[in-house]
Amino acid sequence: MDRDLVALLGFVAMFVLMALRVPIGVAMGLVGVAGFGALSGVGPALNLMGNVPLSVLTDYNLAVIPMFILMGA
Repeated sequence: MDRDLVALLGFVAMFVLMALRVPIGVAMGLVGVAGFGALSGVGPALNLMGNVPLSVLTDYNLAVIPMFILMGA
């Protein structure tokens, strides 16, 4: 599929999901994974869905943010 067409369909899908009152984070995630899957294939998109949440949760730079918030409270 052409990149421009995928981008246009992504914008349309995003507005449709927002009109259906889907939370913005969920809508962005669905449209992002669907767009990545349309451009790269289903296998890499499913691999991305499995690896990115784990890498975000185990990142030290993001883990210290709650510590600084608790130290300031």
